[in-house]
Amino acid sequence: MPKKTDLAVIFPKAGDLMSPEEASLVSKEIVNVREEVRDCPYLREALRVLTVKGYRSAIGSYWNAVIDDIRQKIIHRSLDLFNKEINPKRKIEKYEDFQDHVTDHDLIEGAYKIGVLSWEARKMMHQARETRNLFDGHPKSSDPGLLKVLNLISDCNKYILSEEYPASIIDISAYLTLMDSADFARNHIAVDQAFVDLPAVYKSELSNRFYSTYISEVISSDLRGNIEFCAPILWGALTKEDKK
Repeated sequence: MPKKTDLAVIFPKAGDLMSPEEASLVSKEIVNVREEVRDCPYLREALRVLTVKGYRSAIGSYWNAVIDDIRQKIIHRSLDLFNKEINPKRKIEKYEDFQDHVTDHDLIEGAYKIGVLSWEARKMMHQARETRNLFDGHPKSSDPGLLKVLNLISDCNKYILSEEYPASIIDISAYLTLMDSADFARNHIAVDQAFVDLPAVYKSELSNRFYSTYISEVISSDLRGNIEFCAPILWGALTKEDKK
């Protein structure tokens, strides 16, 4: 049973609550996210602890929301490409695998390499990651103030939580299977768009798959004809090195 003097430490006093001016600053900043993100439990938790100036916990909760959003965007973009770029010790096949096998640093690097994050977003998220590690990961660090939390929230909103999902990338094997059909739509604009969005590593792989498939003795007439249609479009998207 705690002593009465201990209760003052456990429960917040009136002076520990945010002033109306501080609450207004937080309210204005924290809503600058995509509509579907506003119900994120991590953001709700951050709001709850911010009202009692739980800045250290708020930083941790907000960072969790960022990590969740980046993971979801990577899954939408291409898990296969993420695995190719990061080469984790264990292949990432579902959301839970990120928790056990991918550090926050590698998550940010992988997201940048596959086009989920911009160069600037990558830099700012590494900075936010350091802020989280210092203040939420080390309890002996100095107490962060409201300005520190607002700066982190602002950066996370601007570069992650307000940003829409990136375009998904075609799965090469699935795309070749689709091409092996008379129903494949020979639409120049659609094919060009599918190839333009591919990262360089995928363009190189697809060009090699086109070639090895085309010279195969067991290729169908549909697939051969569709490769003949698609290959010149892909050629225009290749780097000089890949063309060689």
